Amino acid sequence: MITLNSVSRTYGWRHRRALHDVSLSLPDAGVVALVGPEGAGKTTLMQILAGLTAPSSGTISMDGRALPAREALGRAMMVSPSQYFGELFGSSLVKYAQLRPEWDQGLFDQYLERFALSPVLLHWKAVRRFSRAQIAILMGSIALASGAPITLLDEIQAPLDEAAREGFYEEIRTLAAEAAAGRRPRRLFVLSSSAACDLDTVADEVIVVKSGELVVRENLDNFKQRTGVLVGHGADVDRFLSTRPDLEPIASRDDGATREVVLDRYRSVISDAELAAHSLSTHEGSFQDALTYVVQEAGR
Repeated sequence: MITLNSVSRTYGWRHRRALHDVSLSLPDAGVVALVGPEGAGKTTLMQILAGLTAPSSGTISMDGRALPAREALGRAMMVSPSQYFGELFGSSLVKYAQLRPEWDQGLFDQYLERFALSPVLLHWKAVRRFSRAQIAILMGSIALASGAPITLLDEIQAPLDEAAREGFYEEIRTLAAEAAAGRRPRRLFVLSSSAACDLDTVADEVIVVKSGELVVRENLDNFKQRTGVLVGHGADVDRFLSTRPDLEPIASRDDGATREVVLDRYRSVISDAELAAHSLSTHEGSFQDALTYVVQEAGR
């Protein structure tokens, strides 16, 4: 288990705050979604976990003992499609990753084939000349094949289309399941995103940060249960809400004549009789609904 105790990180002579007093524990296996608005501190948190950045204050430990940055560097791999590559060729990045003792060349070759990234391309074209999707596929494939016990993927899914993104998540789920079954060493995956995307299809736990502070750390099911959605004809929804001023809508969206209103599920007690009387229905909110809600609440 990796534990951050009151970790803060500031930058520059003005001490711009990237993280403030973050305390949390992460398991040594599973998939964690790290989400929050742009500039929330997600990348800084991942850099600290990877040993790439030292905290300005606070401590990091693993299984109760201090985790020096040098050891973190050996255990972790962090990748992002926005990294600076200079004139490096893809083959150079692969050769560097192959130095890791856990590297799995078979997996890497499998990913290149699945996501249609030509091995020839890695040898004759600088990475910075790849498309953003090709960079994401290359860096994601390197990270997954690296076997790093702590694998940190910073917005790696953002440039991918829906099919490639789901394929990438499927590969992560497979690795996580094989590790859980004991067919591979235990391994932690942390995926960051400024939007929820489809992270609820792959993550076991959710961490939300905003303005450098930890807002929520929860398992996925509990997180998604934070919101409920009221559904009905727009006029019926408005009429019902006018009778219930205690209900504070988090968001509203229309699809033709149908309106959906997102509500705090824990504060919004609506009886079946009320729903029937107004021709309404409810269902659980989405991952994005829950994220929108907790970020709004953190700003109050």
